[in-house]
Amino acid sequence: MGTDTNTVQDLMAGYDRWRTAPPAEAGTDRVMAASRLIKVLRPLIEVSDEECNVDRGPLGGPFAAFEYEGRDYLLLTSDAGPQDVDEMTAEFAKRVTDSQRGQHVLLCTGPQSAHEAARAAQLLGDLAGQAVVLDRSHLDAAVCGVATLAELVKAAFRRDAGLHPSLAALVLPRAVPAVPAPMDPAGRGQQLLTRRAETGEGSVETRPLLFGGLDGHVPTGLAVVPDGKALVTVDDGIIDLDLRTGAARWRLALPGCEGPVLPRDDGSFLLIRGGAVLRLHEGQLSAVAGGFPPGARLVQGDRGEVWVLSGSGVTFGSGEGTLTLTWIGLEAGRQVRYPIAFDAAVRSAVCLGGRRFLLAAGGHHAVVDLALSTDAGPQASWILSHAPEPGHVLTTGRDGVLTLSRDGSGTRLLLHHVNTATMTGSSEPLSAPPLAVAAGLVDARDGSALLLGMLPGAPGEQVPVLLHLSGLPHDTIGPESSVGEASAGPQGTREPYRKVAEHASGDKRHYKQESATIGKGGQGEVRSATHKPTGVKVAFKRRGSDMPDAVARMTREIHIGRRLGDHPHVMPVLDAATDHRWFIMPFAEATAEDRGAELRAPDRLRVLVDAVASALAAAHHHDWIHRDVKPSNILLLDGTWRLADWGLVRRPRGETTNPDRTRFAVGTPGFAAPELSNPARAHDAGPASDIYGLGQVIGWALTGETPQINIPLLPPSGPWRHIVQQATQLDPTQRPQTITAFLALLERELAASRELPVVRAQRLLTEANTEGSGRAAADELLDLAAANVADTRLYLDVLSELERPGPALLRNPREAATVLQAMESHRRADPWPSFATIDRVMLWLLKAARSAGESGELPLLAEAATALCSWDETYDQWTPQAATQRWLRTLQGPAAAEVAGVLRRFPESARHYWDLTEEAGVNLAIAAAIHHVSQDQA
Repeated sequence: MGTDTNTVQDLMAGYDRWRTAPPAEAGTDRVMAASRLIKVLRPLIEVSDEECNVDRGPLGGPFAAFEYEGRDYLLLTSDAGPQDVDEMTAEFAKRVTDSQRGQHVLLCTGPQSAHEAARAAQLLGDLAGQAVVLDRSHLDAAVCGVATLAELVKAAFRRDAGLHPSLAALVLPRAVPAVPAPMDPAGRGQQLLTRRAETGEGSVETRPLLFGGLDGHVPTGLAVVPDGKALVTVDDGIIDLDLRTGAARWRLALPGCEGPVLPRDDGSFLLIRGGAVLRLHEGQLSAVAGGFPPGARLVQGDRGEVWVLSGSGVTFGSGEGTLTLTWIGLEAGRQVRYPIAFDAAVRSAVCLGGRRFLLAAGGHHAVVDLALSTDAGPQASWILSHAPEPGHVLTTGRDGVLTLSRDGSGTRLLLHHVNTATMTGSSEPLSAPPLAVAAGLVDARDGSALLLGMLPGAPGEQVPVLLHLSGLPHDTIGPESSVGEASAGPQGTREPYRKVAEHASGDKRHYKQESATIGKGGQGEVRSATHKPTGVKVAFKRRGSDMPDAVARMTREIHIGRRLGDHPHVMPVLDAATDHRWFIMPFAEATAEDRGAELRAPDRLRVLVDAVASALAAAHHHDWIHRDVKPSNILLLDGTWRLADWGLVRRPRGETTNPDRTRFAVGTPGFAAPELSNPARAHDAGPASDIYGLGQVIGWALTGETPQINIPLLPPSGPWRHIVQQATQLDPTQRPQTITAFLALLERELAASRELPVVRAQRLLTEANTEGSGRAAADELLDLAAANVADTRLYLDVLSELERPGPALLRNPREAATVLQAMESHRRADPWPSFATIDRVMLWLLKAARSAGESGELPLLAEAATALCSWDETYDQWTPQAATQRWLRTLQGPAAAEVAGVLRRFPESARHYWDLTEEAGVNLAIAAAIHHVSQDQA
């Protein structure tokens, strides 16, 4: 079609929305329907004429004026039904006869468009050559990428195919190639090919059936149909091959076909050509899906479903993969894409039942269950592959799969067996047919298989051969044995939501929505709904805007919900619209916001915190940052907490499509980390940002208060207070840097809460005062003190013994201020402290003040000086006063001014240093403060 696959996919999403909209009745509805159709028509025509004119038309739909290859065309659309077709056709005929130039096209878009188009063509019989009539099948073909709309219009006028030509008449070649030569039954190929692979018990016997023929056509696909024939894909189309006689004829002469066709129970079959999926039934050709890159292959699913495997994974994280399994509903636009995360070069896939697939790759295979997740899991869960390039796969039962691969020498193929129940693959081939390439491996419907390939030889001289394989593992193979109930696993989506996911088709009509809104967020609203096919109650989330940011955010939410859908603490996405306008998730019984009162119980809070931490750890493993952790995004489903609403997630570095999207603050005020309010830093947010949000959730649960912007919400004194203090540091580098570190903090604090804080503090003090191991212990001791501000023994008997308090205090100024204020309050301890303790505390405060002054941390200097002067006024101890006087002599500049302000507030302490007013070299601010308070006292 000349457009990239992403463009075609976007176009198909809009087409599906137009196609599935309710019939337009009132005037406003018709205007909206026409507007949606314009959005479809314009890109279809702009491919050929960028200056085309597409607007509302006179027949109820849009009209399009465009030029193609030097000729002018006018296309008018109509959604007229059978009762209006005559009147509509008469109006169209009048426009054609009144016009002096150009070719006229009537495009019927009503629900019965083929019938209305045939009737219109009958009425326009005398306008042949001036007009043609097209219907939805032609529009389907253009949307799916079979040909541009302009190409179809041109062909309709130039092929002389009648007023209402079929799609086949416009795209099939005018001249059918000669009938290909038949293949010979066994014959001379018998001696070349008869062999038995020596693999011991369970070996596979290889016997030739047909040999040669096909006039040099290189087969690229093989399928078997019930009438004893095979469908062979070649460069010029599809060949009907009689399996008994080798006779060949064209079933469909259409250049560009690739890969095996997919026969259907109704006698039709599907094929891929140029990125579009076509359906041939009783001679009628139609387009049913499109937008696939080169190399896409059809995959037969369970219950008659059809899938397309396209793209490729990447090898061990060497780039961003494009591997995708797409469910197609056999109607243009009706397709649902599942991007697969599997770090391997996938060659083929096969359905194992339900929505479980084996993905075959060189090096490893993997099983992915799309009803649960689009992630193939960690490498430890993959199956070692002994096939270098497994381009063909075939099921041998519910858990068994055969893989067919080239061996790399160009002289033989390798047939291996894979058991998906034991997650193992045979190390030795079951058979090694002497073929250079394989075109197809299919079930022969009798417990055996057929293999079509080419004998080794020079390019252009290779000979096709069809082999029969018997003695395969298991008694039967084929669709009947491949269907089975897949286990959701202990952590998978529970029934009945799995059944909803297995019926996912992106069809809004499958859900009956309730009128009441049960939730509303920044990008949409949530309503309860019923899944009609299963009767299951679900949550229907609808996007509230078509703005690019809203579209991108819901797209991310759907992607993450599917990727992590099998995680026990992530809310899965069960179904979604093609254009990501809405999606379905399980119906939660409550949010954390609803259960706030219950979460004040520490044991229940711990369950929630562990669940959210587990979900975040899974996301962080893939370098996704949630950035909106808050109570309303934590949902209760079947008694389990699950994290939801991934719309603000920061994608892995290098995968962000538009970094400018974070030009505004991100997250919910109060719960969002401070760095998320800065657009530049929000894009670079890391796990610590989510840990801040979780810390605020803990504070919210234990206090019942809503947090304020950039103000940690600290619970009352105790282990949870310390946890929140650490998690909500304003500086992200001061928080736990990973969920593992956060959980270690959680376990340490909650376990330590069973012993006296002062006992734990004494152990930390011993470690902190040991040279070479003090930093972590000193920081932890400071944290413990900040979490237990009322513990006098901890402060006076332990913390005051910390030999170098300055570095720890400076590393966390906010927490240090809390500790210094608490130390001041303990001067009134009961009983009063000993003289030795008083001296030790005051000298400890002096160390803190000295460190703060030397580093320029003036607010911390003021806190330390305030505590020191307060103790000095209370106790009047000579030893710390002498040390303080020596320190005051050294102060200069802003530090001196800060301390002078403190001295003025504590005149009883300031008078202890009267001698400094008469010393030369003492900072004037210090001397003046002491002089003034002394004069005031006098």
